[in-house]
Order: sequence, then C-alpha cells, then structure tokens
Amino acid sequence: MKTFLDRLFVYFHKAAKPRIAGKPAIILITMNQKNLPQETKMVYNTFKVLFRHIGIYIEELFCFSEIMQAGDILRMPDYLESIRELAQRFKGTSGERHAASN
Repeated sequence: MKTFLDRLFVYFHKAAKPRIAGKPAIILITMNQKNLPQETKMVYNTFKVLFRHIGIYIEELFCFSEIMQAGDILRMPDYLESIRELAQRFKGTSGERHAASN
C-alpha cells in the first residue's frame, strides 16, 4: 500500500489534478487470505476516498483472494474468466480511451 500511495502522490499536486480528474479506474487487488468481506470493503473504501479526492471514479473493482505465490491464479478459473471478460470489453478501445485522455 505504501508503494501505491507513493506513486499516487504526484496526482495530488494542483497542476496534475485537473488533468486526471474525471478519469475512470479499474482496480485489481490480489489478497493472500480468504475473501473476507470486511477487509475487502476496507480496501475498496481506501481506494474510493483517495481517488475521489483527485477526481477519479472507480469503474470496476476486482478482489482476488487466496493469491499468495506466482501461479496461484492459474488454479482459479473464475478469476481468469473475469480477467478475460474485462480484456474483451476493452479490446480495441485502447486508442479511443488514450486519445480521450489527452
């Protein structure tokens, strides 16, 4: 989380805020413990507060639990299918989204 906050800090500068305001965010979180609704909600609320402050809205959130080591996600077909569906929705739109963001 500290690394995330360190990287996000630049967007809190008053010159950067208008450039990022209104942009969507898709959040993918891997968690090493079992899916615990209370912890998932806490993580989501942390992102929501930070992003709201700089004008970013959360378009979608994915929390993948029980991912501890490289390769663990390969044993989670539901997670992989969620990512495939997300990729298909955004396939072919990256140029449009990138142009709109400039």
